[in-house]
Amino acid sequence: MRGYQLVIVLGNLARDPEIRYTANKKKVAFFSVAVDKEWKDKESGLKSNKADFIPVEAWDSLADITEQLFKKGNQIHVVGELRYDPPKEPNGIWRLRLVAQEIIKLTPKFRDTDIQKEAPYQDETATTADPLE
Repeated sequence: MRGYQLVIVLGNLARDPEIRYTANKKKVAFFSVAVDKEWKDKESGLKSNKADFIPVEAWDSLADITEQLFKKGNQIHVVGELRYDPPKEPNGIWRLRLVAQEIIKLTPKFRDTDIQKEAPYQDETATTADPLE
């Protein structure tokens, strides 16, 4: 039986996308999505919170759109698949990353500091085929 994975992450951009190019001139956008968690301690009753930072990469045309539209602090919805990078040293750690297939900007345009407040709300959705297949 063939397996399938689909990962959905909803959070805020922790930094502006960083654009790089591969040796084959493919464009890649790298960024992190901060996913906040909040819980109440059963014993003390105090609220606690923590953020996980999920590394994401977007390729080719999705990288173009990411570079143009997304900024630190934007709330986004990312759909993609997990990839693991093997350690570079014998006892090193495996690195996890999310390869984006679709990114939806959830922050309304009027909340972006670079865009006029009069701009109407519009979802910004971008999708791409998996570049690594």
